[in-house]
Amino acid sequence: MTSYASVLTITAFTIERYIAICKPLVSHKILAFSRCVKIIVTIWIISSCCALPYPIHTDLFYYVHNSHGNPISDSLQCNIPQMYYRRMTHVFQMSSFVFFLVPLTVIIVLYVLIGLTLRRAEMRREASVKYHHPHPRSGSLGSKIQHERSPPCAARRSVLKVLCMSAIFTLHI
Repeated sequence: MTSYASVLTITAFTIERYIAICKPLVSHKILAFSRCVKIIVTIWIISSCCALPYPIHTDLFYYVHNSHGNPISDSLQCNIPQMYYRRMTHVFQMSSFVFFLVPLTVIIVLYVLIGLTLRRAEMRREASVKYHHPHPRSGSLGSKIQHERSPPCAARRSVLKVLCMSAIFTLHI
């Protein structure tokens, strides 16, 4: 349950980042504290419901028996009995798809879109600076204005590094 909630929460954070960066005007309308609380509660309800088959199909049983058919006391374990293996195989496969592959795909696509949006914004900014100051000379007023308007290259790299590290950390979890 906690693993499911973690994956869904990270996916929700990624969606929130995407909306905040790529759709800033929309973000003011839909990203409110009350909505965040509802999303978190919904995530935990979904996680709880999807995790229910595991405790329902888990039991205590002896895994190893001696030659007389008596259980060996050290082999007592809490696990899924063999009679549920077929059913739980489908549950494992569905949970892998729904709680790993789908969120992974969503996170990758959204981070690519965020990166493309940031790159387009950077290209527009550079084009705007070039349009307004086509031939800046060192020491001229145009050059000073251009340097005042454009953030340092290190700052842009820093934003890109944060975005990349955030994506890597999210995918690693």
